[in-house]
Formats: sequence, structure tokens, C-alpha cells
Amino acid sequence: LYDEALALAPGYTAAVLGKAEAYRMMRRYDDFFTIMEEFISDRDIPEDGKCQYLQALVQRMDPRMMKTCGERVERLVSLCVEVCPDNVEAAKTDCMLRGGSGNLEELADAAHRYVAKFPEDKDFLDLAMYADYNLERYDSVLVLTGKKYERAKASGDKAAAVEAYSSLGDIYHQLGQSRKAYRIYKGVLKMDPDHLMTLNNYAYFLSEAGKDLKNARKMSQKTIAILLFYMK
Repeated sequence: LYDEALALAPGYTAAVLGKAEAYRMMRRYDDFFTIMEEFISDRDIPEDGKCQYLQALVQRMDPRMMKTCGERVERLVSLCVEVCPDNVEAAKTDCMLRGGSGNLEELADAAHRYVAKFPEDKDFLDLAMYADYNLERYDSVLVLTGKKYERAKASGDKAAAVEAYSSLGDIYHQLGQSRKAYRIYKGVLKMDPDHLMTLNNYAYFLSEAGKDLKNARKMSQKTIAILLFYMK
């Protein structure tokens, strides 16, 4: 059926993808990848269609296929990034594949590269922060979190600014710079007096350090009150 359609209209996208999917379902992976490489390489096919299909493929990848054909999947994604260098979805698929493989070094490298290339997209900042945090590159996480806060503030997104600023305090505390962390927590609570994570973390860290216990107790009580309110 697909061959008949392609004989009438060579390159017809629905028929090309239908034939490729049939090969994939039959686990005829060599045939599948041959078609997909031609499809991705064809510059006459709109980028969005190629990139969205490939992203969906990576998201629902059969583990057996990934185990058997991991290198070919990686080459296909790399080809898409090469053919569609300015497409943000191609870049996200690249990060998705690297993150799914568990290679944090590769994910960090890719995410940082795309942070520079697509500065308005916050997803790459989050991915870079995630990778760097798990690699214990806390200085880098500080820089990225600061960027996230400044972007949120500049765009007028108060909720995102509060979250980023609170995270900045958490990282400073992780680095043992408690004074900076406490100063930031105070700033967060001026912006949002009921910010749950800041109230909880600030209270816990003060109690752990044996400092300002009266204030720590008040914040703990407020944290519990807010949680009870939302649990009703």
C-alpha cells in the first residue's frame, strides 16, 4: 500500500513515515533507519515535521530497539541536529537522548551548548542545572541559577523569579556559604512571605545551626499551617 502511494507521489511524507513505522514494528531496523536517514536528510521536507517525528520516536523508544540500535538512533539524532541546526526541538531531542542514556557529562555539554544557542528557552537552563548539580559542579549551578533568576525577573514572571532565587539560596547553603543563603532566603520571603520551600529550608537550616531559633520556630509553624491548609 505504501509503495503504491510512493509510486504515485514519491516523497509523500505520510507514506514514507507509514512505511518506516511498518518496518520498525516488524523490527526490520536496517530498513527503518535507511528510510529515516533519507527522510531527515531531505531538505525539501519541512523541519518541524522531521524534528517532531524524531522527538516522538525517542520519547516512545522500544527499550529493545534502543539496546540493539542505540548507535544508529544517536546518528539519526545527530543528523537531524546537523540538517536543522536552528531548530529548538532538534536540540531538545538531542538532550533527551543523552539524558535518557544516563550520561550526565554528555547531557551537560549539550545543554550548555544549547543554552548559548537558544538563550530564550528555559528548558536548556533547567537541563544544564540538573546535569551540573548531579555532577556536583555547584559553581556552574550558581551561575545558571543566577541567569534563570535574572531572566524571570526581566520578563516579569514573579513566580519563576521566586523559585529561582530560592534555589540560589539552597545552592549557597550547599556550598557552605550560609550567610549568603540566609540573606537570599530573607529576600525571597519579602517577595513571597508564604513560599513553602523557603520557609521550610530556612527554618531547618537555622535550627541545624542553632541560630535564631525563635524565628526558625515561627517559620516551621507557618510551614505546617500552610501544608494543613492545602491538605483540607
